[in-house]
Amino acid sequence: MRWAWNACVGCFRGTRNAASMLWRRLERRPRVLRFLLALVVMIGVGVAIWLLTPEVPVPKYSDKDTTMHTIPNFQEDHIPALWTDDAYECVGWQETDSCEPEDITSRRPLETKKCDETIDQRRAGFCQVRNKTSGAILRLMVSSCHSMQHRQYTCDMARNFSEFALLAATYQHMPLATSLSLPEAQQHPPTRAILMIVYDKVLPSAYAAIRVIRDHGCTLPVEMWYRPDEMQIDDNALIQHLVADFNVHLRQIFDPRAVGFHTKPYAVYYSHFDSILLLDADNVPVRDPTYLFDDPAFVETGALFWPDYWQPPNSLFDVTSHSLLWQLLQMEFLSEFEQESGQVLINRRRAPAALNKLMYYSTHGPKLLDNLKLIWGDKDLFRLAWRNTSTAYHMMAKPPAIGGIYSYTKRIFCGLAMIQYDPQGEILFFHRNSIKLDGSPNQPHVITHIQQYRGDSRDYRVGQIISELDQESCYYIRTNRSL
Repeated sequence: MRWAWNACVGCFRGTRNAASMLWRRLERRPRVLRFLLALVVMIGVGVAIWLLTPEVPVPKYSDKDTTMHTIPNFQEDHIPALWTDDAYECVGWQETDSCEPEDITSRRPLETKKCDETIDQRRAGFCQVRNKTSGAILRLMVSSCHSMQHRQYTCDMARNFSEFALLAATYQHMPLATSLSLPEAQQHPPTRAILMIVYDKVLPSAYAAIRVIRDHGCTLPVEMWYRPDEMQIDDNALIQHLVADFNVHLRQIFDPRAVGFHTKPYAVYYSHFDSILLLDADNVPVRDPTYLFDDPAFVETGALFWPDYWQPPNSLFDVTSHSLLWQLLQMEFLSEFEQESGQVLINRRRAPAALNKLMYYSTHGPKLLDNLKLIWGDKDLFRLAWRNTSTAYHMMAKPPAIGGIYSYTKRIFCGLAMIQYDPQGEILFFHRNSIKLDGSPNQPHVITHIQQYRGDSRDYRVGQIISELDQESCYYIRTNRSL
């Protein structure tokens, strides 16, 4: 052991002597010494920052991109007239594709199902029905592997499905009172108003929006609709204040079919005013929106619609060329942005056919649009009703910006509000559609940053980040040309 100790001592002395010699040389070269000392300090600081910086988890991203750019040829059948009980017979469901990955060498056999058996999502096939009078076999509800991404159905729906468009073509909505019929709107000079739907949860947002609108100098009356079974107004001080001081007119919704999303079509159809700006209660204009009623695009078409985040190549709600929506409505697929109904501007005088179609889509039972979840709520009903009746409308060319919060630590933008533009491309509406105002004085700000898009709208893509920055879901523009 002594030889090892002596060797170690000798090694240490040699190292010390070498270090002393190096130091004496560096003392004669102060610039080199200062450089080495600075390098050591920088390395030490870098190591300290690395050790003290908390680990940042990679956010969970989600997008809805699809490769369905082409329009499929489903070769579905249509009926010329409504079925009779004696003529209609459901045969069953026939699968046409196993929808397995292309690299699968041994595919499973194609299945058949009875009319009351559940057809799972992402299954390709069609419902077979027989015309017992003629003996013809018809193909209805024809689907690809991408037609029904998140929902199930049965062929027992095939009869109502095939009759839906026929009934819509001749539908005339019967008003609750003759004084509320659409022709009555033409017996007086044109009138204008803002429409809102309220219930207890959104009342603080509605109050704030109306206060802001009045602060902008807007004098348009506000027609505020509510359901008596959802909100009591007699002892509601906030409601009474709005009515007394802010030119707000209360209207009740009585129709039992007009609940949830379907209150908006009801309010539009039964409004006392001719041209109306329908605003969600949590949608705040940044200036007086009255000028929209005189905008050339509205004067020419009679309807201004605004785009949602989604379009067929990137659809959260699967409104693509493969959707059963187009067979149900018997409409040609058109690749355009889905509609966001947080703000809708309509001249009711110029759209009687579209308004009747809107009410059919909203109130007619069975509600196949809802039951099959082919669209989300009311948001696309206006666009579809106007298109299906060849009624003119103008869709804003500029896709929405996104307002939200930004984490400099995580370098994550969390979009919580949809921001819409006017026909001239200027920001007009801030729609807090993720987090509503609750009326508390200490509610945190949720719009500190804005992300805007500058590229071709066809390349516009929005993604989601799940469970980040204490939010359930965040939206962000994930294309390169954003600010």
